Formats: sequence, C-alpha cells, structure tokens
Amino acid sequence: MASRSVGRSQHPPGAGAPHVKDKRDLPGLKGLEIIAGFKFVQAATLIVAGLGALGLMNTSVSDLAQDWLERLALGNGQHFAVAAATRVLPWFNAATPRHFAALGAGAFAYASVFLAEGIGLWQGRKWAEWLTIIVTSSLLPFEMIAVHRRLTIVRVAALVVNSLVIVYLVWELRARTRLEREKR
Repeated sequence: MASRSVGRSQHPPGAGAPHVKDKRDLPGLKGLEIIAGFKFVQAATLIVAGLGALGLMNTSVSDLAQDWLERLALGNGQHFAVAAATRVLPWFNAATPRHFAALGAGAFAYASVFLAEGIGLWQGRKWAEWLTIIVTSSLLPFEMIAVHRRLTIVRVAALVVNSLVIVYLVWELRARTRLEREKR
C-alpha cells in the first residue's frame, strides 16, 4: 500500500504512538474551527459582561444603569425588555459592589476557559477537545433543568447545540484515534 506523505508527518518505526503534527491532517478540522469560533464569541461576550459588572461597582454608573432599568420596566411596549427589566431590577437593587466584583470575576474566569478551549480547538489539540467535552457535558444537566422549568426556544437551542458539539467532538476524537492507529 502506497502512503501519501504530502502534508503528513513521518514517524520512524518504534517511535511510539504517532501524533497528528499538521492540523490539516485532522478528520474534522472545519468543525473544530467552527466550534473554536463559537468559543471565541462566547469568551468575548463574557469579557464584555465582566467589564460591565466591574463598571457597575462605580456608584454613578450603577445609579445610571438602575435608572435606565426602571424606565425600561415602566414599559415601552416591548414585552421582552419589560420582562427582563422586572427580573433584573430587584437583584440590581440588592446588589453591592462586592456582588458586582464577584460577578465580574466569575465572567472572566469562565471566559478564560472558553479562550483555552477556542485556542486549543483552533490549533487542533486533542486536550482541547477533551476539555470542551468535559466542560460542555458538565453544564448539560443545568440546561436540561432550565428547559424543564421553562420551555423556550433559546433554552432548547442551547441544549441541542451543546449536545451536538459533544457528539461531534467524540466522533472527531474517535476518527483521530483510528487515523493514529493506521499510521502505526
């Protein structure tokens, strides 16, 4: 059987388990890059949220935001905006700068996980696939509970997308393992 070596790494016999050196050799590269892009968007969103939470520690910014939420809660005909404002306003009134700092720190910590996943997936790293599977799987029970409590399109979509990401990554890891075995 002739081996194609263009763009593929060569391993001497007995060198141990081969590793995919060039990410273009991965069976599901395009999918990994799409998931990585999604992780980058999630990280950016959390960084913005974290900065916003830290900004709310400033009393003048906090007062301005509270005033805006109160006007929004009075209603301007947009059901979603009124519902969001009426849910956030009681929490916002009870929050202290320490709460906003904790919220910001949590957002930054979670953003760092998304960045690690995104960078690793973009580079085609096996550890990033495992990390993404573990982190995403750990959140599925919470998503299921949220869907059970209140069925919305957004919650169902998040549950479906995250389930598909897990299934895809497991498939890709199995395909990679099969490819590595064939190269031995």
